[in-house]
Amino acid sequence: MYMVNYYKVKKYFNSFYLQVDEENSIYVREYGKKNGIPLFLLHGGPGGPFTNNKITKLVNLNKYHLILIDQRGCGKSTPSNIIKNNNTKNLVKDIRKVKEYLGINKFIITGFSWGAYLAFMYILKYPKDILSYIIVSGFYLFDKNIFPKIVFQMYPERWSQFCELINIPNKQIQIPSLKIQKDICKKYFNKIKSSRINNKYSKEWFYFEHDLLTICDKKKEKKYSNKEIYQISLYESYFYYKNFF
Repeated sequence: MYMVNYYKVKKYFNSFYLQVDEENSIYVREYGKKNGIPLFLLHGGPGGPFTNNKITKLVNLNKYHLILIDQRGCGKSTPSNIIKNNNTKNLVKDIRKVKEYLGINKFIITGFSWGAYLAFMYILKYPKDILSYIIVSGFYLFDKNIFPKIVFQMYPERWSQFCELINIPNKQIQIPSLKIQKDICKKYFNKIKSSRINNKYSKEWFYFEHDLLTICDKKKEKKYSNKEIYQISLYESYFYYKNFF
């Protein structure tokens, strides 16, 4: 499926909204061959990035029927930024509802980061639906930490800056317990949720993670919209403090 040399970017042949419960409609795009091998590719986050034609560079659309979904509350799915009934269990169910709506029997499932985790959860829940699976760059999940300990050890100044914005006492910043880490995430979530899309809390959350993961020249970094920053920070802080449900 994947190749070192990218394919050309191609446009989707169909898009639609699927009502998955009383409040949520999720946005879906289809690429490639309608009768090709079905392939669900799940985006990261929680919160994004969203459906994007550029992802088609990774897939041979002469052979595959590629399906992309904006997870509930994200991207073009409606309503935006919804918290009610937004949890891991329902995100997995949404994938299956799209599969059933499209009349697909078995399919390949893959995802990046958070999408890899969702793919794995789907496999455990509905193993008979799966032809095969590809887990790419799965995200971390530890019993005793939300943030890897290496964050506190390698980036103490950046970690302190991240905590100080929400007034975490200095004595709690050094190698914080799981309880304190959850409290940090909950405080960020409450600040982000109660603020406008363009706010300092969502930007600090987003760029804290971004700074830890990105080592490229800052001038070459992708420009992110306020909507992308807000949704990723909103859902990440929410799912983090809820221990991903």
